[in-house]
Amino acid sequence: MKFILIRHAQSAPSSDSHQSVWGLTAKGQASCQDLADYLAELKTASIYSSPEQKSVLTAKLTTSHLNIVHQIQEGLQEQNNDGVGWFESADDFKAAVQKLFEQPKEAVFGPETAAEAANRFGGTLQTIAQKHKDSDVVAIITHGRVMTSFLQARNAIPEGAVPFWRSLTFPDCVTISWPQVIIISRQSFS
Repeated sequence: MKFILIRHAQSAPSSDSHQSVWGLTAKGQASCQDLADYLAELKTASIYSSPEQKSVLTAKLTTSHLNIVHQIQEGLQEQNNDGVGWFESADDFKAAVQKLFEQPKEAVFGPETAAEAANRFGGTLQTIAQKHKDSDVVAIITHGRVMTSFLQARNAIPEGAVPFWRSLTFPDCVTISWPQVIIISRQSFS
């Protein structure tokens, strides 16, 4: 079985709201057509998304082009960084995320460690895999930090977590084998 781990389309961050309710930019909405075309080529029959708005919107727009229904799944949401606050500088944000990956067992970027996020995400993939024993390809629309944490915990990123996370686009598709997690391919969108 293969999972296509998908970082959501470009979101519209706002200092006035929690990351879980951010919507998509116009560019992000438009990119869902290209994402749908790519998933159609891979004969994707099932799509799951995290419950966060940017992930749900990416899934809804993508599946509307594919004429399939997506399912919202708890456990696929972003690494919990509640209480961290808004970063005025992109460089400060990147430094905080770097620390998250460099200290995966420490709560350095909110209450959830990178290791905890990876375990939660991996357990959720296991649950989805059990539901789709006869499926070849299942798509998972999720988030950059939790996806990177999961791949880092499975030693699947040879270049390292920080360079991998920084290279992710909106959206970005990483196809992995399951249950032995190996990156098979990657398709980035800009």
